[in-house]
Amino acid sequence: MMPVSILNTPQITNKAVDFLGARFFARCFIAVGLILRAAHYLGNRSFWLDETVTAVLVVNRSWMEILRHIPLADNSAQQPYLFMLLEKIMVSWFGNHELVLRFWPFCAGLAGVFAFDALIRKICVPAARTLALALFVFSSSLIYYAGELKPYSIDVLATILLVLMAVPFPPQSLTWGRAARMGAAGAVSLWISNPSVFILAAIALCQGVPVVTARQYRLLKYWALTWLLWAASFGVLYWVSFSGMASDAVLFNMWKNSFMPQPLWSVASLRWLKEALTAFFMDPVGQGSAGVAALVFAAGAVALARKDMKFLGALLLSFFFTLLATALHVYPFGGRLSLFLVPLILIILAEGVVFLNSFLKPPFRVFAVVLPAMMLFPSLWQAGLSVWGGFNRQSNREAVAFLSGEARSGDTLVLNSEAQFPFWYYSQRFGCERFMAPAIPVLAGGERKQGYVVGQFLDHLLTDLPQPYALFRYMVYVFNTEGFFRELLSNDTIGQPRPVFMNTPLDLPNPQRAWFFFSSMNPVAQDFLLFSLDRQGKRLTAYEGKGAAVYLYDLTPRTP
Repeated sequence: MMPVSILNTPQITNKAVDFLGARFFARCFIAVGLILRAAHYLGNRSFWLDETVTAVLVVNRSWMEILRHIPLADNSAQQPYLFMLLEKIMVSWFGNHELVLRFWPFCAGLAGVFAFDALIRKICVPAARTLALALFVFSSSLIYYAGELKPYSIDVLATILLVLMAVPFPPQSLTWGRAARMGAAGAVSLWISNPSVFILAAIALCQGVPVVTARQYRLLKYWALTWLLWAASFGVLYWVSFSGMASDAVLFNMWKNSFMPQPLWSVASLRWLKEALTAFFMDPVGQGSAGVAALVFAAGAVALARKDMKFLGALLLSFFFTLLATALHVYPFGGRLSLFLVPLILIILAEGVVFLNSFLKPPFRVFAVVLPAMMLFPSLWQAGLSVWGGFNRQSNREAVAFLSGEARSGDTLVLNSEAQFPFWYYSQRFGCERFMAPAIPVLAGGERKQGYVVGQFLDHLLTDLPQPYALFRYMVYVFNTEGFFRELLSNDTIGQPRPVFMNTPLDLPNPQRAWFFFSSMNPVAQDFLLFSLDRQGKRLTAYEGKGAAVYLYDLTPRTP
């Protein structure tokens, strides 16, 4: 046995670092990342509420309606133009299916792994490359959104590619052709990824300021072309899309807690900022301790400042511009809307871990594995739980399939307001309009239209009266001849909400067979309604899945 005194600790450490930084090790991580994302995508889980909103806006609208941002309902949020058009192309070519609609986010998730590996090989030291790649590969948020019908994985890919394209960048090699290519790439990115505007603003500032301060005015003409293309693209996009999003009351009400309170110098703003950053490091960054992550982040910023201030500037300014937009109430901060920042944060965290470990001296270098393990373990744990338990959030497809299989012609349908989009999307696949109440003429907008009357509960229980109650109203769903939902109609007679207390009987067209479809409903409100229905009638059959349920009741009034 070799005596401890002759062990060469620095040599062992260097060999370990070389091993971890080897390309073979990186390729193994890349392969695992691709497998995790493919397994999630091919699992083909049911669309949950947010996905069905996007699916309806893609499948049920025409090309012109997408281009003109014409919604099918008042609460259908806008998505990036190119993202919607790419989704429409896929559906037109390959049909209406979950895997088809999730294809582009999945491709972006796979490409993001390769792009991130290329980026860290440009900027990070070998040990930091391995840790950053591992954090990226095992990030449960990045895995999840690679199989989600949302543009967030495309946002991540766009961020990586833009930074990879422009930073670090030797200004002496800038030509008209390269400036035009950079300008075109940035201009296109704005149309497929809304947060690209923050990345481009950061790149423009961290590249432009050094050129001006160094008086390299010859290079400004090249950068001017790039910036002009970016500005022109943003101007057109703001005119056709961003201006409408800025006045979208539904969108801002949904994310109202993700905006910084005003005035910005108030105690409430500082408290919000602390809580928002803490939540951000936990999710979507995926760290177990926000305090440790913040310390490592600061160390990583110092380490990167020693190597490349332009790169650090692009990373930090992207973060700063996002927070500035949040402070101005034009872009929410937190959760999936901040996912595009995750690859940049992971690079800084990885550099911070290596920087802090560099202060460990023999024989304490044995503890160099502690901090990387602390950073990586939460991601590994969450990725393991997700792969084991799956990412299924709501069983909307299964619920609507059960409803369609058991329903008869003339049955009454009642659902909660959040269940609209799941029903609108899946009803065409399972032919639900065939059993709904007979079509009726409805006068809306001066035109007579044919629709189906559907009962609707609002999602939350109200308690402003002595007794708790739910609000109930009738709406009219208009379908086209192919079974696709086309329009939501209401008027003062049909759509006027009325309170429903515990023992309030529902005036239904066919109380003998009344279907109730609940999805994403407040659990308290759902329990209240089920308890009331069980007291008033008889439950004939039911399907209860994750986040979605269907019940058939006989609510025929009982004789005294």
